Amino acid sequence: MNGAILNELFREGRMDSGAAKDLNVASYTYQKTIADLYWLGIISKDTSKLSVILLDNPVSSALKKLYFAGFNPTLLSQKNVEWLVNLAEPKTAIELSKTTDLSMAQTHKLLNKFSQYISKKENLYNLSSNNQDLFNLLTLIKLKIMQNYVWEKGEEKLEKIPLEFQTEGELTGFSRFTELGFMLNPSHKYVYFPKKELHLEEILAHAIKFATNPNDLTLCILFYLKNRAHAKVNDIEKNCKKLGVLEIWFDVVNYIDNQTVKNQSLFLPKEEFQQKAKLYGIETIKRYDQQSIQKLFKEISNELRETIPIYFIGGNALIEHKTKNSTKDVDIVLTNEKQAATLVTTLKRIGFNEVAEKEFQYGQLEASAMLERKGDLRIDLFVRKICGALELSRKMQERSKQVNQDKAEIHLASLEDVFLLKSVSSRDSDLIDCENILQKTTLNWKTIFDEIVAQQKNLEQTQELIILDHLEALEKRMNIKIPLTKKVTALCLEKSILLIAQKPVTIDEIKQKVDFPDTTIRNQITKLIKKKKLKKTSKTPLKVQKI
Repeated sequence: MNGAILNELFREGRMDSGAAKDLNVASYTYQKTIADLYWLGIISKDTSKLSVILLDNPVSSALKKLYFAGFNPTLLSQKNVEWLVNLAEPKTAIELSKTTDLSMAQTHKLLNKFSQYISKKENLYNLSSNNQDLFNLLTLIKLKIMQNYVWEKGEEKLEKIPLEFQTEGELTGFSRFTELGFMLNPSHKYVYFPKKELHLEEILAHAIKFATNPNDLTLCILFYLKNRAHAKVNDIEKNCKKLGVLEIWFDVVNYIDNQTVKNQSLFLPKEEFQQKAKLYGIETIKRYDQQSIQKLFKEISNELRETIPIYFIGGNALIEHKTKNSTKDVDIVLTNEKQAATLVTTLKRIGFNEVAEKEFQYGQLEASAMLERKGDLRIDLFVRKICGALELSRKMQERSKQVNQDKAEIHLASLEDVFLLKSVSSRDSDLIDCENILQKTTLNWKTIFDEIVAQQKNLEQTQELIILDHLEALEKRMNIKIPLTKKVTALCLEKSILLIAQKPVTIDEIKQKVDFPDTTIRNQITKLIKKKKLKKTSKTPLKVQKI
């Protein structure tokens, strides 16, 4: 480090290349010193690339004290400091050589160079406390170096650092809970790199990645419940998948849903969790069993003046299929608007009202009506089309099973159709319901795929990709192979390629827009050419276009 630059920085609180030039400091020396100071975390960028400001933190204070005590700053290059902090604990010359990946000759050379700052006892070398200012600085730097990245991919990083440390990154995870309505005073700073605007779903996924014990994960769960109305579940899943914590997220959903979790050691006993939820003023979700649902629909039947076929398609259907014990809501489908209007009128007559404020994930369902009654479950009513995607097709109706003879005539959707409908949904518990189905029964995958193909006109590309993502997540979580996955992959890729190839495109241009391996894309293009859905427009480079 250059002393003139340090002197100016400590006195003025900022530095730029113009000031360095006035001090007769060479451009290379200025940039090298600035790089070392960035590494120490004591400066941040000012108005331009070569303009910096001094940060007020323990490391900058310790360096300032050491410098004004007369220490030679040229000894404090990043390379020298990294070597010196290895002597915070006693080491032999051989151990030091192995730790630093330096030869014995280089190691002994450095030991001689810094001999006045190193103590030796027998054959062990250690930082001397004779120069207390240097000892304090190196101790702080060692602390900083020990703050390993919790996760790293390319330029993206997650880091947990002491509260007093300054950072160039963006606060995330537990550090952002308070501003999003969940009061918390974390013991550390939780940071994401590079600096950018983070969304609620990213912040939650980061917190789950940072969580190391049941109390941490409980805070994540309570934060989610507090913000559930605004959370986009698909985005939470994507971010958790990227961070390698999708399994934990699924367990979180299971835990909230009173289902079995795979890693029980990560969660508090339910009674203790309920106490914490109460402490934070968060109400946990009430659930309803088969008896409660049957009682409600008996009440509805008594009020109806005509018979209305009602199709059970959600958690209520799974309860009847004996694959689930309880649900927080009832999903039903009717086949025409007139009967839907009659049912809504009847429900209002017995005390149900339209839901005023819908949670984001439920708003995405595009239900025709959502109704609830105080102290009772919520009813999500669809007319023909479910989740803004799949229709209650004739085949689905034929596969359903009538289970009563009341005016509210209940038809139970097949498990194949419930699985498909939940695969395209974006609610937090739907994927867990799919897992429960697979654990307790064997599905007819041909029936499901035929229904997907038959409803191509209703499915947007993003909805098919949601199905594929959910199938792949289930395969990984359950360690199984789902026959449907390969077919849906081909379907998604075919649809993507045909959409991109409205005009002549190269394979590289296709690869930039779809996240599939090169070989998979080439094989699919070959198949589409054979099917006469694509044509070659040039050979070098190969370009294809939709016919």
